[in-house]
Amino acid sequence: MFKKTLSLLSLMLLFSYAFSHDADVVSSFSFSHGPYIQDVSKSGATIVFTTSQPSFSWVELTDDNGITQAFYNIEHGVKMANITFHTIRIDKLSPAKEYAYRLFSKEITKFDPYSVVYGDSITSASFSFSTLNPTADMVTFIEMSDIHGNNEKLERLLYHADVKSADMVIYAGDMMDYYATEDQPFHNFIDKSVEVFASETPFWLVRGNHETRGRYSRNLFRYVPREDGRYYYTVKQGPVLFIFLDSGEDKPDDHPVYAGLNDFDNYREEQAAWLRQVVRSDEYMKASYRIAVTHIPPLADGWHSEQHITKTWLPILNEASIDLMLAGHLHEYKYFPKDADIYAFPLIIGSNNSAARVVVNGDGIKVKTIDVDGNVIDEMNL
Repeated sequence: MFKKTLSLLSLMLLFSYAFSHDADVVSSFSFSHGPYIQDVSKSGATIVFTTSQPSFSWVELTDDNGITQAFYNIEHGVKMANITFHTIRIDKLSPAKEYAYRLFSKEITKFDPYSVVYGDSITSASFSFSTLNPTADMVTFIEMSDIHGNNEKLERLLYHADVKSADMVIYAGDMMDYYATEDQPFHNFIDKSVEVFASETPFWLVRGNHETRGRYSRNLFRYVPREDGRYYYTVKQGPVLFIFLDSGEDKPDDHPVYAGLNDFDNYREEQAAWLRQVVRSDEYMKASYRIAVTHIPPLADGWHSEQHITKTWLPILNEASIDLMLAGHLHEYKYFPKDADIYAFPLIIGSNNSAARVVVNGDGIKVKTIDVDGNVIDEMNL
């Protein structure tokens, strides 16, 4: 009887220890993803990160004079709290300035109407970023696409392209196979980007057709937020005006696999109307160089989307004197030189195993395309 009682007591103690140990693990409060820089401009930037538990979080920014300010996510008069996904916009900054920042967060253990109770508080390491410099003489950027969630490949390409010396990174679509689980963007490319560069150097995502697929695909924008609310936009950095276009899916909208849920033909027409305005703008006219980036390239004999892009966007771009178009999608490297009868600009289509390192300055556009082993596939001055 004594042995049975002792055995039962030991079992209860073991269960109690395991339960309390698991509870400690669950209640551990930390920054779980990020931070990374999005939507950087000459006067602001957005910091994105997550916490392991619901919390109240903010960013403290310090300028080169040592002045520190706190920034919060404030919507409709309240500071956003009791959440795990944090998107904090920092505005009213100066162009071409470097700022240091840290994350602060307080766990919320109780969030009742008249009683909010805080738990642990955490602070991140210090990071820094620079606002855009539209008047700089030079810009260096890395561009790649079609990584499809392969973090080993992503890291190798970033390394061989020397991302540490780049001003920005452009992901030209299909960084994921599809969007089937809620945190998939983190696991497929954002976490690795943060590990290598993205806490201090911005990346710009040009949506690919695979990013439009999956049960969570309509949530993608929260990971790459923009104040204008669009996947297509322009960015002016140094001598280059970048035009980012959202090519959508590759098959017709009425294809059975889309279940009647796509409307990309009209969406591309919407972008064509916007593009006509862009190429007439003062910013476009005054830019020393104009580079367009899209996932799916214009190919007259290609898939539906390639033909539709050829019909809607290509005539505008051909008349607008752009200096270069970068694309992906084909999983094969292709270079089309400027040809007045087809493309009035050079077109470079990256493979799924390559990255382009592009340097733009007063001498022109220098493009070096590198594979996953660091071999130079192609190199040209445009």
